[in-house]
Amino acid sequence: MPEGFSFVDAPEISPGGAQREGNMEEKQQLSLQRAMREYFDSIYLETRHIDGGKPETAMDLFGNQLSTPVMARVCPGPDGQAAAKGKAAARAGAGARAPMEEEGEFVKITAAGAKTLALVKPYEDHKLIIAQMERAAECNAFAIGLEIDCVFGREGNPRRIKGHALGPKTLEALGQLAAASPLPFVVKGVLSQKDAYKCLEAGASGIMVSPDPLLGSRGLLPLEALPGILKVADGRIPVFVEGGITSGADVFKCLAMGAAAVCVGQVLEKPFQERGEEGFLEEINRMNAELKGIMARAGCPSLKCISKDSLWKTDSACRP
Repeated sequence: MPEGFSFVDAPEISPGGAQREGNMEEKQQLSLQRAMREYFDSIYLETRHIDGGKPETAMDLFGNQLSTPVMARVCPGPDGQAAAKGKAAARAGAGARAPMEEEGEFVKITAAGAKTLALVKPYEDHKLIIAQMERAAECNAFAIGLEIDCVFGREGNPRRIKGHALGPKTLEALGQLAAASPLPFVVKGVLSQKDAYKCLEAGASGIMVSPDPLLGSRGLLPLEALPGILKVADGRIPVFVEGGITSGADVFKCLAMGAAAVCVGQVLEKPFQERGEEGFLEEINRMNAELKGIMARAGCPSLKCISKDSLWKTDSACRP
């Protein structure tokens, strides 16, 4: 358990109308975004000028060459939005992640050239999971991401996606799915050391640390959970992180803490709505350019040079 934290009972949520449910979820989302922003802003960067060099952000991810550690979240949308976002990610040399339940849209993303992590829902029916993993491989995805964090709704009932029930996974089931995957198998939604240990035992190829949207700011933030999860992984598998990342400075902080790459989504949406594919591309490039600028000032010519001793953690209340 992270130092300074203890287990508490989550408050009961009484049944209510859809409007009340929606308002509660919106408030929790805003609270979560604010908490993640405050945490990022409480971390400061150390400047180093001696023995530095021109920074380079190229990296290898499961045998795929990428120009940046910034991965783009691509969600299905009308009027060819998914294909445009996929093309922008490919032009930026960035990885992408996209859901498999909209298979037609997923095909457009990979066909646009984006090196894509295929997100698969944890269906109760394992045959459906395996079928989607195999289909993702046929579409040239570079990895599978099983979304273990989306099984239950707000009141503890398993969700359904297009008529198919979702179901929690045991360690044994996770191992069977990892063994059946034709691609590197990443577990998405990990926020605890206990789950990280189980991912390793199951044979996962990677872990993605993601915020819990239903707990909101009542739950651990990704950056709070990340150090413990990295300690468990111990360099054996890559650990990715997402949630509240809006700048190259945020990317640097995640990498310095030990993440292999980051995933961004919300920050790309406004530029896309305003300028389409070009806006999406420009925002990825802006974040990567800012990352390079910070690497230069931190004396880090490559991603491998970035380390946690470049960071200073300060109580956010200490500065205006």
